[in-house]
Amino acid sequence: MANTSSEEPGTRLSPVPYGFPRRRFIDELRGKRLQLGARQTLAREGDDTLNIHVLRSGWAFRFKSLEDGRRQILAFLLPGDLIGVLEPGAHMYPYGVETLTESEVITLPRQRLLDAAAQDASLALDLFWLAANERRQAEERLLSVGRRSADERMAALILHVYASAAERDLADAQGQVPFPVSQQHIADALGLSLVHTNKTLRRLLALGVYELAGGRLRVVDAAALGDIGLHREVAVPGRPLF
Repeated sequence: MANTSSEEPGTRLSPVPYGFPRRRFIDELRGKRLQLGARQTLAREGDDTLNIHVLRSGWAFRFKSLEDGRRQILAFLLPGDLIGVLEPGAHMYPYGVETLTESEVITLPRQRLLDAAAQDASLALDLFWLAANERRQAEERLLSVGRRSADERMAALILHVYASAAERDLADAQGQVPFPVSQQHIADALGLSLVHTNKTLRRLLALGVYELAGGRLRVVDAAALGDIGLHREVAVPGRPLF
């Protein structure tokens, strides 16, 4: 678990123009850099919310669990994603976070980030954008689990994860992106059994709309996947904090 406080007296930061790359600005906040291995816990449900994390490299996922151990994956997290609770008065993480791969995380004191946002309208807009985008994605996932068929859920997930990875320059010259996601992770994200997940993946693979080998994913026919999943990806012109 990586939830140590790095609180220091705050200093006033110079405003940063909207759209300016945030890497140097985040460094100004004196965030701690953490190197995590695969399958490590970054946060547990019920942990305090002293820190906000920015995933700089690697993959992770956010999840909630029932008392009997059943797990629902809420989102797969890629470089540039913000991990933490921004709501004033919220004292506990409502979810857990675990890494899928080796990852680098910038850990920032939550109050320092909120104080900086109060001083810098462009940073506040960045945080608002991230929160709004997270909500939009959560609503899309709820639609999948509640109304889409297994084939539709799978197609929408493959298309979304591929597009998210490509947007963050993770695609190679052949158009392949890393896909360090097991079938159990997919099952936990889509609310399907492991057997049903395997059959659905093979069914879509036979249609030739995607390729998956050696932990690398390539979408062959995005339009066909979108038609199957009743889903269209919205391009993100520039992701804050990345």
